[in-house]
Order: sequence, then C-alpha cells, then structure tokens
Amino acid sequence: MDFVCAGYFLTKRIGPGRPGAGYLTLSPDRTPFYPDTWAISWAQVSDEARQSRAAALGLPPGSLQTLVPETTALFDRHFFWPNFIRSVLDAKDLVRLLPPLPGLTLLGCEIATDEADRLLRAHPPAPRDPSKPQVRPGGMLDMLRLRRPLEDWGSQRGFDVLCIDHGLIWHTHLDLNLARSAYDTPLTVDGLLPEYADATRAVEVLRKRDMTVPPRVYVPARIVSYDQALR
Repeated sequence: MDFVCAGYFLTKRIGPGRPGAGYLTLSPDRTPFYPDTWAISWAQVSDEARQSRAAALGLPPGSLQTLVPETTALFDRHFFWPNFIRSVLDAKDLVRLLPPLPGLTLLGCEIATDEADRLLRAHPPAPRDPSKPQVRPGGMLDMLRLRRPLEDWGSQRGFDVLCIDHGLIWHTHLDLNLARSAYDTPLTVDGLLPEYADATRAVEVLRKRDMTVPPRVYVPARIVSYDQALR
C-alpha cells in the first residue's frame, strides 16, 4: 500500500511517566504544538492564550516577543496553517528558533494514497474572491497536494485514527473514546494502534456510529517519529 505525507509536527508526549514516556498524539486538545496559531502574529489569539500555550511547551516567559515574528516569517515556507511542517529539514530550522525544550518530539504522519485522493476531491482549491473574506483550510490539504512520501529513516510508532475537517485535525482516537471492540487489540506503549488493520476497523466503527450531517471524515494514519533529527 502506498502512503503520502500528511505533515510533520513538533509536539510533546502526554501522560505521566519518565522522560520520553507517555502517549504520542496529534490531538490539538491534548498536546501543545510548535508552530501553531499562538506563534503566528496575525492569528486571532489573545495574549493570555499565547502565553499559556507557549508555557505548555516549556517556553520561558518573554520568549514570544522574538519568537512570534520569527515564526510568522516562515509561514507558507516551512509550515502550513497552523502547524503542518513541510519536511524534517524545515522542522530542524524551526527548532533553531527555540531554546532547549525537554521532551520535544518530531512526528510524521502519513495516510494511504486513496484516502489522500478522497480528501483532495472533497476539498478542491476554492477560487479567490477579493470581495469576500477568505477562510484558510488546514495545511493537511497543502501537504497532500505535494504528493511526497514521509522520509524513510524514521521510527514507526503505530497507527492512529484522525477526524479531519477541511484539512485540519480535529480529533484522534484518544479523543473519540473508542470501545476496545473497535480494534480488539491493546494499544502500544505510545497509545497508538499496532496495525493498519486495527485503524481501518476503528474507522469503520466510527463511520457507522456517526450521525452528523454531513458525516465527519475519519482517516487511518501511520505515525512515525524522527527524534534523532532534534539531537
């Protein structure tokens, strides 16, 4: 099965335990990211929220004064809205803007080519109308249009189930609270599903349960870590 890169992410593990332990997740409700809306100058985020999200990553007070403009200058060059990094090399350039942050991890996400095709067909590029405010879709769509594979030297950690809306990750299987019967296997030490088949079964369960109109988009995804790139 062929896969295509859906983005790289600088984030932290969640949960208690020794350094380097805990769950890996791309859930925006459970873990902080850099970059993200808080690090983009023109994003509508309060000063208090910027400080809070920066602190969750371990950034010292006062660091935003230089970090936000430096990060904003790399938007659409090194990363897409709001936290989809284009490559491992771009992630390394972004890390150079940060002080040392214990526990920072670099994750890559990839989805099957047929799932990528389905997402892109459902979200064709919108024609620009200067008379109307533009709603910026999530960067996953930008990443998928690049048609790149993930870099192949990373460490595969397992599989997730992502809930996608207009190119943004809204939820992961940790948020969706799947019953164990949805995948019939224990999670890995990283809090992920061990096999692609487990993720596809969980997607099928979620699609059957979903009563929203229009239905949400659920996608099985492979998660790969690139922590050696941060050393």
